[in-house]
Amino acid sequence: MIAKEQRIKIAKERFLSAHPELQHKLLSLSSTDADSLAMSLEEYRDIKLNQEFNQHAKTQGMNASDLVIDLCAENELEKQVMYQEQEVISH
Repeated sequence: MIAKEQRIKIAKERFLSAHPELQHKLLSLSSTDADSLAMSLEEYRDIKLNQEFNQHAKTQGMNASDLVIDLCAENELEKQVMYQEQEVISH
């Protein structure tokens, strides 16, 4: 099972690999746009990726945390364990 601290990173990587058009869109973002927002191109791309990730989760009828679990869990048992961990953290 993927360590908790690595799940968001892995989920985003898997999300990007499943959406090559988004990879292309992020790579085509310019440093000029990032500069105008007083951030690095990497920060700008990360913000855009987060927005796309959250929007995708919403269109799937889930929140971003659920999408992370969905993308990281290798089977139903792992998914259940991850949800249980999430419940412990939120309480």
